[in-house]
Amino acid sequence: MRRDVDTGSDGRTVGGEGRTVGLGATPAGGTVSRMVDVARGTSWRRGATLLSVALAAAGLLSACGSSKPAASSSEPATLKVASTSYGKILETPSGQVLYALTADTATHDACSGACLAIWPPLTVKKTPVAGSGVSASMLSTLKLSDGSLQVVYDGHPLYTFSGDSAAGQTKGQGLPFPASSSSPTGHWWVVSSAGSYVTTSSSSSTTSTTTSSGYGGY
Repeated sequence: MRRDVDTGSDGRTVGGEGRTVGLGATPAGGTVSRMVDVARGTSWRRGATLLSVALAAAGLLSACGSSKPAASSSEPATLKVASTSYGKILETPSGQVLYALTADTATHDACSGACLAIWPPLTVKKTPVAGSGVSASMLSTLKLSDGSLQVVYDGHPLYTFSGDSAAGQTKGQGLPFPASSSSPTGHWWVVSSAGSYVTTSSSSSTTSTTTSSGYGGY
């Protein structure tokens, strides 16, 4: 009696009664599985390659950016502290000694007009910057009549003296204000780092306390 023979979809030869009578080619399911694995491997390698390219591009951009000079975030100091025969006093960064007038207040300059030509105020465009030894919390400004900002330290408007021709000179120390007055209303003193007047003299300084120095009565 003849039996019908049929080949199943999985490559196996099946008898008419559904019995397996032999094995054919490799099952299709295994082939599909391997194809999926290959596809996954190809996708992974492609993703890794793209990631490597992206990282390399980012590194190149970073290298290009690092060649540009970094912008400075700090501003030059407005004033500093120097150790002198008067102790630690305020100076400009170039070494000009700074003075304060006892007739001034934190909100008013007794020195004005022609006086400012002899005693130029220390001014800034915006906010004063504390240098070495200077207490930033003591710094403020006073707006002058011409709109400029004079630096104030612990309530004392600060000035330089036109009679000091070299760094570190203190020829203005102790000069009366006004100089031509028999009863001066104030005196010029160097200022300590603590914000107080230094009213002592120094034997090692080139201090002038005369009133006939030709400074227009200031």
